[in-house]
Amino acid sequence: MAFGTTLYNLVLKRTSTFMVVVVGATFFFERGVDVAAEKFWDSHNARCNHDLDFGSTLQQQLKLQTALDVTYWSTH
Repeated sequence: MAFGTTLYNLVLKRTSTFMVVVVGATFFFERGVDVAAEKFWDSHNARCNHDLDFGSTLQQQLKLQTALDVTYWSTH
């Protein structure tokens, strides 16, 4: 019971102190969730090695589109 009384007197008794604790706890909770989600997705993406190279795929698509444009405009 002494812990509850001490907690009340130090943190919950004044609204301003309570709000500082809420904002601080929210900040650290958000950072914790962000770090946990980042680690989860990094490990998930490491397991899902699809060997995708988006840069070369984009270059191939641009070359194909350029070739199609040249063919279209040379015939019209």
